[in-house]
Amino acid sequence: MQEKSSNEILNEFIRDFKQWGLDGKEPESASLDLIYAMDLQEKRMKSYGLSVNYDFVQNGENPNDIYTFGSLRDSGKFRSTTSVAHYKVKKTYLKNGEKYQAKKTKWHFMQ
Repeated sequence: MQEKSSNEILNEFIRDFKQWGLDGKEPESASLDLIYAMDLQEKRMKSYGLSVNYDFVQNGENPNDIYTFGSLRDSGKFRSTTSVAHYKVKKTYLKNGEKYQAKKTKWHFMQ
């Protein structure tokens, strides 16, 4: 099995996070801590009859721009690589299936 690159992991998480907003399916690439926090958020929103949809638009000219940088020092065979993507996010809140409120913000994802 080939190991995924940082860019592939980041793209997969963003796709899965958007899907979570649509149907509540937990992102496979999320940590257990994040899944726990997402479950709490979902329960809290459901208690108010709310759900949220996410629309991600990546900042930059190329929609596939993910900036990747490696460690400054290579201390042997182990290296760390970090990927960063900047997105404009439109969150649309639905109350009982009807549009309730929309907010625009910026998110920065790092992997």
